[in-house]
Order: sequence, then structure tokens, then C-alpha cells
Amino acid sequence: MTGLQKLKISKNKKLLNDIVRVDVLNDEIEYAKSQLQPHDTGHIHTAISWMEHRLEELKGIEEDDVEKISKSLKLTKTEDLNK
Repeated sequence: MTGLQKLKISKNKKLLNDIVRVDVLNDEIEYAKSQLQPHDTGHIHTAISWMEHRLEELKGIEEDDVEKISKSLKLTKTEDLNK
């Protein structure tokens, strides 16, 4: 395997991991929001804010890259990664 092939595989793994992270963060944000109460949940608000910020960083993934990795895995949707 050439260095270029190794680099391409490494990049695909990173993209796949980022796609999974986005999905997990969305689930965690939804769960955290369900735990909010009128009082004494400031720490949950802070956690939600941080996760939303991290989500925005991860969404910096180019849509073309998401399509490329999905095609290379023979998937039609990123949701198929959960199966």
C-alpha cells in the first residue's frame, strides 16, 4: 500500500468518525434538553451550549466529503451508519 493510499484511508476514517460524532452529539443534545427543569439545571444548559458549539465545529465537514465517504461505503444516507 502506498503512502497516498494510506493517507486516503486515514482521511476516510476521520470523516466517518466525524459523521458518527455528529449523530451522537445530536442525540445527547436532545436527551440533555429533555432533562431541563425550571431550577438548578444551569450545568445542563452549559453542557448543551458546549455540545452545540462542538456540533458546529464538526459540521465544518464539507458536504462533498460526506457524500464521498457514504459512496465509498455504499450507503445512500448518513443515517444508514446507525444500522
